[in-house]
Amino acid sequence: MKSRARKRCLAAAAIAACAVLPLAAVAEAGVNVLGNGGFEKFSGGRRATRWSYGRGWRAVEGEGVKGSRAMVYENADPEFSSTPRQNVELEKGRTYAIEADILIDGTLNGPYGKGANVYAEWYDAQGKWLGGVYTEEIKTTGGKWRHVSAMSSAIKTNAVRFSVGLGVSKGCTGKVTFDNVKLARWYNPRLQGLYTSAYRDVAADGEVELLAALDMTDGNLADYSGQFTWRGADGRVHVAASSAMDDAFARLRLNVRDLAMGRSTVTFVLLKGNGAIDARCEIPFERVRELPHRAVTVDPLRRVCVGGKPFFPIGVYGGTKSMARLKEIGVNTLMLYGAPDRDTLEGARTNGLMVIAGVNHVFAGARHAPEGVKTEADEKAWLAKYIDKVRFHPALLAWYTLDELPLTLLPRLKGRRDLMAQLDPDHPTWVCLNRPHQTRSYLPACDIVGADPYPIPRDPIATAANWTRLAVRGGAGRRATWMVPQIFSWASYNRKDGRVPTREEIRNMTWQCLAEGATGLIYFKWGDLFSNGPETTAEGRMADFASVLAEVNAFLPFLLSDEPSQEVKGTTDAVRARLFVRGGERRLLVVNATREQQSATLSCDGFPACRLALAPLETLVVEQSPPHSKPTGSKEDGENRKL
Repeated sequence: MKSRARKRCLAAAAIAACAVLPLAAVAEAGVNVLGNGGFEKFSGGRRATRWSYGRGWRAVEGEGVKGSRAMVYENADPEFSSTPRQNVELEKGRTYAIEADILIDGTLNGPYGKGANVYAEWYDAQGKWLGGVYTEEIKTTGGKWRHVSAMSSAIKTNAVRFSVGLGVSKGCTGKVTFDNVKLARWYNPRLQGLYTSAYRDVAADGEVELLAALDMTDGNLADYSGQFTWRGADGRVHVAASSAMDDAFARLRLNVRDLAMGRSTVTFVLLKGNGAIDARCEIPFERVRELPHRAVTVDPLRRVCVGGKPFFPIGVYGGTKSMARLKEIGVNTLMLYGAPDRDTLEGARTNGLMVIAGVNHVFAGARHAPEGVKTEADEKAWLAKYIDKVRFHPALLAWYTLDELPLTLLPRLKGRRDLMAQLDPDHPTWVCLNRPHQTRSYLPACDIVGADPYPIPRDPIATAANWTRLAVRGGAGRRATWMVPQIFSWASYNRKDGRVPTREEIRNMTWQCLAEGATGLIYFKWGDLFSNGPETTAEGRMADFASVLAEVNAFLPFLLSDEPSQEVKGTTDAVRARLFVRGGERRLLVVNATREQQSATLSCDGFPACRLALAPLETLVVEQSPPHSKPTGSKEDGENRKL
């Protein structure tokens, strides 16, 4: 977890499960909308043109990358801060990437989490802040130039003023040099990748769905069509148009038995209206007689399976010193940063816990990179050595490989996922995103998707449901989705208005995630329950959390059912719902994702409508019984009973 992009709380960004061949176009940044981003143009008085800046800043000769010109900041007063800015013009509804080279003399002094970065922001006609894109705040570059980058969300349509800034947070002292600042429109290719619904593109039987990921931001869907090609069990090449196609995916479902046995190639072409090929992508697919045995895998219902049995992770970030207590209150998984060692894994096993091992820090140049990791070759060597030590431990559930890193790093992130699959084919990789609308673009970087909505207290609590929906749909409804609900106070991360979510809020956000299709819950974070306040006691906060976990654990038989959950008719942005089926039992989960009273009429095929009035933040489960026949042969309505 890192902080969300916010004007005074700069978002973090540091340094993708198919092989998309170079046949498809790659995402790229366009023309720099900044003027004089390299500070090469001076005006009278030796000032860099296009930039507005004051005390503490100076444009200099010979101190930039390769001896070029640059912008330097020097300050010894922790109470002083100043920011160079430049106004720019951006296209509404578009996505932008910002990047720069930064060099810090030694280490900046200042508060934890604060440092130097570059950013862009946008405002409405009244000057209200609407959004921004921020690179990671860094305190040291190890004596070398460090390249930083970040990716924005789509620019809001009511934005009218835009600016770019060079930042050194108030409280930080030292010398920082900036060069090669760039802000450019980010262009995704219309064809982003080709995937299948089968875990790691291997299947033995049943149905497989072919999925071509699309981005029609710069295209009209009606002007394109899609075509899949594969080798059949008869040895011949088969071609078929996509059975469904929208702005996100082109799809085609096949029976695995109709595909060639062994390894073969599946291809997708995106065709223009005149039949010409716009883009082409292919992946290897393997049909086997029996699925390979893996310690942990993901099944067609998006459930993670441990030792062949479905498992629903209910976890927390941290908790190494509280394993017994965590198990007692209903936690079954720990997400541990910093590559936990075998002793830690063994401690988890002893307490009946699984572990998601964090290796997201193993990037050269990252703030917490392991000692000696200076190059990509160092990264690979370090990971190979570490993974060899722990990969066979029975407590290992998955690898945490990506924590809110920008799309500008996608080639490296995809390479990391491929490397992890090579070093350890027995465990999946999980990524956590703070821009869930970009989930589709990150699919090459992971096996399991996820996002971390932290809305309390500033944002609508329905953010939990909205982000879950985006993550699930970004994975075409085919990827396991582990969400990260909030149990911490933003006060721990330099927000004065932060507070701990109440029991009702934690409960509501939890069930929002489940109503939108989450297949795992990893709360952020355990240690913050004991460091936040003063509105409640630590024991009171833990009791609130434990009561929510007790409800989730009681619902596990339905969350782990062998029958797929179903979407429900009649849901709204305010009222979220999902139907869970287990044998002859049906449970309709309903969540009021607002702080106002709501009503809804929900229905599922073959069952009576369920009319409900919901109090603010209310969550309930309705037991549905099917219609049944009278002796006369007519039917009575079924029943909906609140539990």
